[in-house]
Order: sequence, then C-alpha cells, then structure tokens
Amino acid sequence: MIAWVIRAASAVCGDGEVCIRASSPVLCTLASLMIYLSGRALFDTRVGFWSAIVFATVPGVSSLLITTDVPLILFWTIALYAWIMLVKRQSMGFAILLGVAVGLGLLAKQAMIYVVLCIGCHAAVSREARQALKGGRAIVAALLELRSWCPLKQSRFKLDVGF
Repeated sequence: MIAWVIRAASAVCGDGEVCIRASSPVLCTLASLMIYLSGRALFDTRVGFWSAIVFATVPGVSSLLITTDVPLILFWTIALYAWIMLVKRQSMGFAILLGVAVGLGLLAKQAMIYVVLCIGCHAAVSREARQALKGGRAIVAALLELRSWCPLKQSRFKLDVGF
C-alpha cells in the first residue's frame, strides 16, 4: 500500500522528496475528517469537531513521515465510521465500505486485523452489533475484505516468497 501511495503522489506532483512526503498530511487530514464523522455519528457535531482537532494536533500526525502507519490510520478510521453507521442503519452500503476499508487497511499493515477483533468483541456484548451483522452484511463485508487483500497474497505466491 505504501508503494501505491508514493507512486500516486509522484504521479500527481513529481518525484521530488517534498511531493512524496506531501501525501502524509493529506492522508492524515482525511483520517481527521473520518474521526469528525464518527464523533458526529456517535454524539454530535461538537464532539466530532473537537475529536478531529485533537487528532490533528497530536504530535506526529500530519508530519512529513511517510510510513505504513499513515494509510493504516486512514483505513482504520474509515472502517470505524463504516462500523458505527452499519450498527446504526444496518445498510448493505456500509457493510461494503467496511469490507473494502478493512481489506485495504490489511494491504497497508496487517495490524488492521485488530479491527475485526474489535468488531467481534462489540458483537459479543451488543445486540445491535449482532443485528448489524445479520442479513448477509457480515458475509459481504468479509468477502470484500478478502478480495481487497488478495493482491497481496497473489503477489507473494507469484514471487515464491512464502505464506
């Protein structure tokens, strides 16, 4: 995923160091927007606003370091928002967004699997969360997650690198 981010950044503004590193603040800003939307969905606009501000002002966020954590945080926040909205609205669209976000997050860093564990823990204690996974929504999200993650597995098999 980090290679794709660097390639996209260099395609937009060139191969210079500044152009490549500029993708980090852009992705962090998008993550901050997703935190705003999550806070607004859970509580209200004021909570969403201050949550986004606190996230944006944490040291290291929006820095010019382009690491695997930057796309991971973006996809994690997208998955969080998708999960919140899936529990609230039980819409197949949010199940699709959740599956794609988790799959792309797994391409960024395999620590994204913790989102799935968090969803499982929430479903274990919440009837609304279990309800959100019914109606084929869990299957759709899981299949999209696996499909999004497949390019990584296919490339490893083609390169004969293992697992």
